[in-house]
Amino acid sequence: MEKGIVSMERKVCAVCDKEFDSGALFLQNRNMNHPKLEQYTVTRMGICPEHSKEGYVVLIGIDPAKSDSNSVWRTGAVCHLKKEVAHGLFPNVRDWSYADERIFEQLNERVVK
Repeated sequence: MEKGIVSMERKVCAVCDKEFDSGALFLQNRNMNHPKLEQYTVTRMGICPEHSKEGYVVLIGIDPAKSDSNSVWRTGAVCHLKKEVAHGLFPNVRDWSYADERIFEQLNERVVK
């Protein structure tokens, strides 16, 4: 496909690592000396529609020992917490966050008694 003056934004799902359309568009500015845009522009991580739930925060399990500054080793553990509960436990949490095994253990202790 040819490059053009419009590009559709895509993000990468932090849970499944697949690209998904965000619904946003990028428009080429008037300075045509810039290279033309690709059909899709991947901007950052997000949560795809398959893994997002309205009113919930997603915690994604990681192994810090296998992770480094360039990549995150996901364990496959995923937890959806209601936003008000998540913000009560983790005041600075956003729509999604990485969490190590200790966080999942603490949550299980609170839920399973």
